[in-house]
Amino acid sequence: MVLSVSRSSGVAFGIVLAATACVPTGGESATATAGVGSGSTSTGSTGSTGSTGASTAACSEVYDGDLSVVESTDLESLRGIGSITGHLWIYMRGKDVEDLSFLACLSSVGGDIVISRNDNLVSTAGPKMLSSYNSLEVSRNPQLREISGFGSAPEIKGLWLFENPLLVDVQLDGVEVIEFMRVGQCSGSEPMAKLFALEALDGLSGLKYVDTVVVEGNESLLSLGFLEATVENGGMPPRAAVVRRNPKMSQADVVAQLKKLEVEIVDACGNAGWVGEEDECICIVGE
Repeated sequence: MVLSVSRSSGVAFGIVLAATACVPTGGESATATAGVGSGSTSTGSTGSTGSTGASTAACSEVYDGDLSVVESTDLESLRGIGSITGHLWIYMRGKDVEDLSFLACLSSVGGDIVISRNDNLVSTAGPKMLSSYNSLEVSRNPQLREISGFGSAPEIKGLWLFENPLLVDVQLDGVEVIEFMRVGQCSGSEPMAKLFALEALDGLSGLKYVDTVVVEGNESLLSLGFLEATVENGGMPPRAAVVRRNPKMSQADVVAQLKKLEVEIVDACGNAGWVGEEDECICIVGE
């Protein structure tokens, strides 16, 4: 990810993201066609049954390397994995799978998690013990309605949400710190988030700090209410906020809220009721 911020007074700042940002996007990883990647598994020590009901002995496998879950992957072979040292990429395409229950044992991922291009996925529910991972991207899942199972990690580096047209519920209440957060995207002056059903982000109630938040091109999102949690939880407001081209979000309300929160760097334009020149509000990221 390349982050370029201008602090000049009265001048909009830009955030430029490479297509892959910090998380691999597009669903075309180097190992995506190789079943479950090129790593290996090993079994750790045995243990007793924990509070989740899952036996620590049964969840002791360590997957060393990057794990790609694709259409041809034998999901039963993944049920005992408790830890992945590298990235986790889930690109199941047409596989008839509605949730991620095959990852119920997972407690840690050393790298990023990307859940993209899963044609039949309805919910990401499944991981019950996952308390550590780097970043999370959930994108291009046409039937997805709920994001859950990833809210037990108190601090993550990145969160990306876009192109999940039926998504209505995001449950990440246990996440307290996010370094970079992007909800939606747009191209030029056109909303391109394809989050047609997402009206609110109430499932971030535990949030205490987001360094940089980008909310762009969301067709249905009504407000930035989720940012109020940062102050209510005794934390800090975002250092920087980009809020552009959200057609149902009041420009006046956005500006007032970010001012109230004392966000240091603000770039807000193109939202409902905004008055300005089109070329003054162009989204950088989009397809």
